[in-house]
Amino acid sequence: MRKAYTLPMGRLALVLVSVILVPPGYGQKPDKTAQKALQRESALKQRIAREWLNLAAIGVTKGSKTTARFALDHARPLEPDDRLRLESLDRRAKALAGDADPEDPTVDKKRAVVLRNVCRTLDELAMLEVAEDDEERIESWLWMACALDPKGNRKRARILRKLAERAADQERHGRVRRILDRVVELDPQGMARDSYLPAMRAQAKRSRVKIKGKSHDMEAWVLLPRAWSEDRTWPVLVYLDGPKQDYLKTALDLRDLMEDREYIIVVPFIRSNHKTLEPGWIPDPGDVVADKNLLVAYDVPGVKAVVKEVQRLFKAEKTFAMSGFSVGAMLNYWWLFRRPQDLWAAAPASGHFSDFCSRMPVKPRGQGPPTRVLVGAADVRGKFRRWPQNEEAIAALQKLGHRRVEYVKVENRAHEAFTDKVFEFLAAVRK
Repeated sequence: MRKAYTLPMGRLALVLVSVILVPPGYGQKPDKTAQKALQRESALKQRIAREWLNLAAIGVTKGSKTTARFALDHARPLEPDDRLRLESLDRRAKALAGDADPEDPTVDKKRAVVLRNVCRTLDELAMLEVAEDDEERIESWLWMACALDPKGNRKRARILRKLAERAADQERHGRVRRILDRVVELDPQGMARDSYLPAMRAQAKRSRVKIKGKSHDMEAWVLLPRAWSEDRTWPVLVYLDGPKQDYLKTALDLRDLMEDREYIIVVPFIRSNHKTLEPGWIPDPGDVVADKNLLVAYDVPGVKAVVKEVQRLFKAEKTFAMSGFSVGAMLNYWWLFRRPQDLWAAAPASGHFSDFCSRMPVKPRGQGPPTRVLVGAADVRGKFRRWPQNEEAIAALQKLGHRRVEYVKVENRAHEAFTDKVFEFLAAVRK
């Protein structure tokens, strides 16, 4: 029995429906160029609809119900002008008992021609210059072409690069973000060759961009100062999030707090900040306890790889500041004990500490990096957990040779990241 021809129709149908349901020009009055583009889009949609109807006709004539239904499912949302033909083919396809066996070779040949013609038209649709409100719908045509014709994605990568460059020049950051979200899958070679670097830099100055180290799978959000340029190197703050591990929210919050500060902020997706790795944590029944070796085995090489990539892509200084919140501060302390030469400042906030972080310590050069340990004076777990742990860490750092360590209990503040205090401290260090 010949196996029926199939394509990933579920995914394509969702993309196609999303394209059709958003009205062209919704939300804004398009200019003349955009109006012409919308008219062109309408004509190209009808061209695609005719191709699908032609394929459905061959499927019906040659007894291939699967091919006919597939073509009709794609033609229908496009609202073909020839509705009578659509309805007639639909009735005839429903009347077929099943697929002819063997399949007529004409069907396979016609299917290949139609898919080629449809994808070419979808590529043309993707390049239309429309109003900003219509861009996401237009991009969906390109994603459909990628799904229909995965082997053509290398050619389609050129379209992606042109779209990313155009969006960056026009400061359409929503489009830049959407394209960058796709290129890791659709154009990995382009990413590896830094073909999207101008778009990445534009996006990171406006909001944030996601990167990954060359030699590690750790990802990170990167936020550039709005005044960033290639003319100089820039100081870096590596921010280690707490146990909620909501890295996107953390990056967006930091973006709001950056104002005009001239730091590149890096938020790596670390794993050693899991709540069950908090020293003294008693797991609840059913809790999945994280491996404590994640700090050294995953996070340390991951952060190193991410920072190296930030230095390469964004003109970052060789040393960096580091601030870890809550359980994230344990990695901050590891860096102070094991690689103090990497740091120009450190600011653990409401942190936790375990002697696991201080094994095989390295003596700092000179007096060590400026370090301010921040805790909340109103922290309900401070007296019995976080305060003693931080005091133990400070004593061990001072014994090792760190001479610029401060301990600050912030009045009327509880278990917080103290981002405002961290920025104040870093500004004082940079003076």
